[in-house]
Amino acid sequence: MTHLEPTTYLTKIELAAMLRVSTRTISNYVRSGAIPDPVRFGRKALWSKTDLLAFVKAQQTADQP
Repeated sequence: MTHLEPTTYLTKIELAAMLRVSTRTISNYVRSGAIPDPVRFGRKALWSKTDLLAFVKAQQTADQP
């Protein structure tokens, strides 16, 4: 049996604090595709920290020549 690591999820407020931007900016980033869409659990929107870090890493390698 494979053991899965627990995924850490961030709320919009936590994500905004981590990126040092406002929650409104997070909404704008999602709308423009600058960050991935959140996972929804009922009415709660959460971002997987692992997915966000992978997304940022992919963006960094894509920006390099």
